[in-house]
Amino acid sequence: MANVQEEWLEKAISDGHIDYVEYNNFANPINIGVGGFGKVFKYEWKDCELTVALKCLKVDTNINEKIIKGFIDEVFICL
Repeated sequence: MANVQEEWLEKAISDGHIDYVEYNNFANPINIGVGGFGKVFKYEWKDCELTVALKCLKVDTNINEKIIKGFIDEVFICL
C-alpha cells in the first residue's frame, strides 16, 4: 500500500473512524463488483455469522485528500 494510504488508514483506525478486523475472521469470498477505490467482495464473518461486504483498496501512488474524502463519503453512504 502506498505510504499516504497506509498513514491515512492507520490514522482512521486509531481515531476510531474505521473498525479493524483481522482478515482471517472472514470466509467464502465472492467477487461482487469493482468500484472506484477497489474490488468489493461478499464474505461470511465467521465470529458473527453475518454476511458482509469487504472492499480491497487499490494501491494508488496518486492518492490525495480529495480522493480520500470521496472514499470516506462512500463508506458513510453504506452505514
